Amino acid sequence: MAEHELLVVVTTPEGKVYNHRSYSVSADAVDGGITILPHHAPIMLPLKKSGALRVKRFLEDSPTDYIAIGGGVMEVRDNVVTIIANVAERARDIDVTRAEQAKDKAEKKYLVTNLVRRVMLNVRKIALKQGNQPYWCF
Repeated sequence: MAEHELLVVVTTPEGKVYNHRSYSVSADAVDGGITILPHHAPIMLPLKKSGALRVKRFLEDSPTDYIAIGGGVMEVRDNVVTIIANVAERARDIDVTRAEQAKDKAEKKYLVTNLVRRVMLNVRKIALKQGNQPYWCF
């Protein structure tokens, strides 16, 4: 590896998602955005639950690579940037139809869960007004 470049490695529980030489990498950390350049001081930091990596490849004519990240940590040491993420997918590999279906499914699950919580809360309020303690209330 040349002296003025980084090695960027992104790994998930399913395996390695990305492994390339680069000039810089930018990420959405919990405390704000960060850009890592060659010879950065060693650092370890948590990444946002939902964010993106922007990797500027080493060659000038190379495009910037984008990687969607779902939580994790970033470690920088000796010009190696290691990201261990819960979920990661390169932008070019994202299936938009599948992503929209997953989003719709998650939204429906969220709506149903909230509806059940509101119903249970109202049942508890009614029972307490009537002087009864539902057996399932703690």
